[in-house]
Amino acid sequence: MRIETTLKELESVIEDLRDKELLNDFDEIKVMEEDNNLMLVDGYVVKIPSLGLEMRSGTMLLKDEDEDEYYPDWDLSAIYILDSDPKEYLYYEQDGFAVSLHNYLTSSGDPDISDDTECIIYGEEDVTC
Repeated sequence: MRIETTLKELESVIEDLRDKELLNDFDEIKVMEEDNNLMLVDGYVVKIPSLGLEMRSGTMLLKDEDEDEYYPDWDLSAIYILDSDPKEYLYYEQDGFAVSLHNYLTSSGDPDISDDTECIIYGEEDVTC
């Protein structure tokens, strides 16, 4: 699956795809070494060619040391270098794609981004993980 959209429409397009069950969830698990928590990352990717970046959504699981189990805590958006190893994220936060991308770009000194920026959603069958 390959769907072209804009940053402005991205969240609503993804919501529609999820409602139609066309996006797979939780494709990859990343262990957060500093606190032994887990990041579950969805099986689709949003590529932003003009910025050389891609994004994935997911869920942070926190470890309950007493029960030695992981429990979902919060949703996240993770940012990567375009076509890089999905285990090596640049940035993540507890927000949607547009806000996370703006915050990342602002923190890296390049806050200019347009709502019309092209975004391409790739389903799991089109993405090498």
